[in-house]
Amino acid sequence: MGIEGAKPKATPAETEALPADKLGIVSDPSFNNASVIGMLQYLQGYIRPDISFAVSQCTRYIHHHTNMHIMALKRIGTYLLKTSEKGIILKPT
Repeated sequence: MGIEGAKPKATPAETEALPADKLGIVSDPSFNNASVIGMLQYLQGYIRPDISFAVSQCTRYIHHHTNMHIMALKRIGTYLLKTSEKGIILKPT
């Protein structure tokens, strides 16, 4: 996603829903947008429920994404880098 060296974020998303940004510049990211969202959906479904809201907001714009939506995806990525030691740990007894 091109986030190496980016400043880590404390939260995966802003506090408000991601808008449509109809006047924004349609972006062609250097990564496969749909593939990244699919990977994030897998993570949020199994080990990282903390990113569910942010991922669902990005999923809404999987086919018509602007720079704002790409930045939201990168924010989730930087949050995951910062919190890579977090997740669900199951220890059956």
